[in-house]
Amino acid sequence: MHITFLNQFNYIIKLDDIILLWDQRLEYIQNQCLVNLSFDNQSHLDLYHNCIHAIGLAINSLQYLKDTKIDYQKNYNTTLTHRRLKSICKYELFNPFNFIIDHSSRDLAELYKNDLINLNQLLNICYYYNYQIDEYQYLLSRILFPTCIFDVIEDLTIDNINNDYSKQIYEAIKKYHNQIYKVKEYYNAIINLMNIRPINWINQS
Repeated sequence: MHITFLNQFNYIIKLDDIILLWDQRLEYIQNQCLVNLSFDNQSHLDLYHNCIHAIGLAINSLQYLKDTKIDYQKNYNTTLTHRRLKSICKYELFNPFNFIIDHSSRDLAELYKNDLINLNQLLNICYYYNYQIDEYQYLLSRILFPTCIFDVIEDLTIDNINNDYSKQIYEAIKKYHNQIYKVKEYYNAIINLMNIRPINWINQS
């Protein structure tokens, strides 16, 4: 699908726009979502502690994206992607409300972080798409960005915490901890293959 719809929308991705969107989301999480959690609820307290850590990861992701912009000064071709890919069922893949115009790395990061493809499959797809070093870095920024934790805390805020989100919270926390492993796995693979900008703290955490 990415190849079929590549450059079909007369729209390019500017990293400045992505950086602004991620900055705004981070500000929303910090100023609107965290304050709505109830510390009398153990699942909310656990979510809060993990979200504080996730905010740090998001800040690092943003900085890496900013560094990539400085290094390469490039815009990126777009294709048809998905807002989220938590499974590869037909509904998830073909739901028109899940479609979004973006760079292919959006889908690849979702598939990888959600264990729908493994590292070798991810690297094979990147090779097939003829990714350049800056696109591997762009993908790394997306893998770093903790969407699973942020999604669930945003859902809580929108729902005004009227429902029990304990199951979703602990699923997101489990997925987030797995994401940390995924970041290290992908980073260590590509830094041995190409001259990407290093992130020294990854293997120290």
